[in-house]
Amino acid sequence: MNGLSEYLFLESIRLENGLFSLLPFHQRRIDSTRKFYFGATKSLLLTAFLGGLEKPQHGLHKCRVIYGMDFQAAEILPYTFKPINTLRLVNADDLAYNSKFADRQAITKLLDLRAGADDILITQQNRPTDTSYCNIAFFDGKNWITPRQALLAGVQREFLLQEGIITKKVISVSQLSQFKSFKLFNAMIPWNDAVETPVSRILR
Repeated sequence: MNGLSEYLFLESIRLENGLFSLLPFHQRRIDSTRKFYFGATKSLLLTAFLGGLEKPQHGLHKCRVIYGMDFQAAEILPYTFKPINTLRLVNADDLAYNSKFADRQAITKLLDLRAGADDILITQQNRPTDTSYCNIAFFDGKNWITPRQALLAGVQREFLLQEGIITKKVISVSQLSQFKSFKLFNAMIPWNDAVETPVSRILR
């Protein structure tokens, strides 16, 4: 990329039976991203942009919105949940993905290291962060705890923290065995749809 104007970002928005989910959280992320990278202070109104799209009224779909200084494109595709039963710990101390970039080549390369697992759990400085597409929370028998040092603060994660469903805490890789299970979630996978999986499915 030759300049900030060439940065493109992505929002994946859940569309179920004609209704979009978590739009205030998506709007806040768009606003903060554009302010950080472009110095933009005027919002791109997501609801107005989505209102101009032709959208299906039935079923579950993913709406992918690409934007930079302005909205660039959008597509709406049927969404099917792909079960994740195993995770492989993969270290990536130098990976920076604090914003939801449209270019995911760095994460795609890490997926090549999953060695037969369904997905990866990316670690930095010996601490778990996120999987390739999801935030994660661990159950200690009483509370659901998400790593404080998330690679990307997803909109579903922000919603769950706001609602008090999960809390955040610094977690090290060595502490993972102290937990009973984990859940993976993102904008397309709400908490009640997230599958609880034993931590023994996290492979080293």
